[in-house]
Amino acid sequence: RALDAVTRGRTTVAIAHRLSTAESADEVIVFDDGRVVQRGPHAELLTEPDSVYGKLHASWMDQTRT
Repeated sequence: RALDAVTRGRTTVAIAHRLSTAESADEVIVFDDGRVVQRGPHAELLTEPDSVYGKLHASWMDQTRT
């Protein structure tokens, strides 16, 4: 949450592998093999469970439960 405090009210580009960082972003851009494959807010991207982001999120959730 330190990133939230520093970036509040500013345009910030963050490159993250941790989905917890992406959850609080206004816009998430998902790359696969160097190409943009999805773009939108976290909640919107989760509406497509078979998408790259949906699968990453499901895998992340499985790991956090174990």
